[in-house]
Amino acid sequence: MKTPSLRIIRFWLYFATRMSIVYQIAAILCSLLHRHRLGSYKGIDISSASFNRSNDAEFLEHTIQALQMIESVDARRFRRIQREVRFIVNCELNSGASYRRIGHICNVDFRRYDFGRDAEWYLRCYASTLVHEATHGAIYSQHVAYTRKTRSAIEKLCHTEEYKFARRLDTPERCWSEQIIRPFDERRWHSSWHDGFFRREIKFWRRVVNVQRSKKP
Repeated sequence: MKTPSLRIIRFWLYFATRMSIVYQIAAILCSLLHRHRLGSYKGIDISSASFNRSNDAEFLEHTIQALQMIESVDARRFRRIQREVRFIVNCELNSGASYRRIGHICNVDFRRYDFGRDAEWYLRCYASTLVHEATHGAIYSQHVAYTRKTRSAIEKLCHTEEYKFARRLDTPERCWSEQIIRPFDERRWHSSWHDGFFRREIKFWRRVVNVQRSKKP
C-alpha cells in the first residue's frame, strides 16, 4: 500500500503535469478580469462571468435559495460546500456545472436551469448539483486525482452524494430524489472525457453564441 506521503506526491505530480496547471491559472486570471461579484452567502462569493448578464439578479437569488435549502436540510454537506467552494460563478459551459480546483470555483451554466418552467423542481436540482460539485472538491482534498482510472469511480461517488442529499428533500407527497437524480450512467460523461481540445472549444463557443441570441438554452 502506498504511504500517504507518496500518494500526496503522486497527486501533485499528476496535477502539475496532466492538468495543465499553467492553462488553469491563465483561465482563472481571464475569469477574474471578466467576473463581477454579485453577492455572497456565509463566506461563499457569488459572481458572474457570463457573456450575457441579463439573468445575474435571478442567478444570485436562486443560488442563495439553493444554499439555504442545503443548509436547512443537510448541515454536514453544507459545511462541505463552505470548505471546498469559495466562488460560485455563472458562466457558459458545455455542461450544467463544473468544479475547478485552482481557486475552489464551482462554475454553473445557470441558463440550463429553467426556473420559469418549474421553480420548485429546478431549485432542488440546482441544490443537488452544488452538492455534487463540492464533493469533487472534497475528493481533491483527499489528494485523489481525476484520472482515466479514477474518473468513473469519482463521478459515481459524487452522484451518490447528490442522491443522498436529494433523499432529504423527499416528502410524503413527492419523491423528489427519484425525479431529480437519474440512475448513475457513466456514459453521461463520455463526451467530456473523450472530446479533444478543439471539439470542446467549438462546443463552448456555440454555447456562447446561443446564449447571446436568446435568454434560454
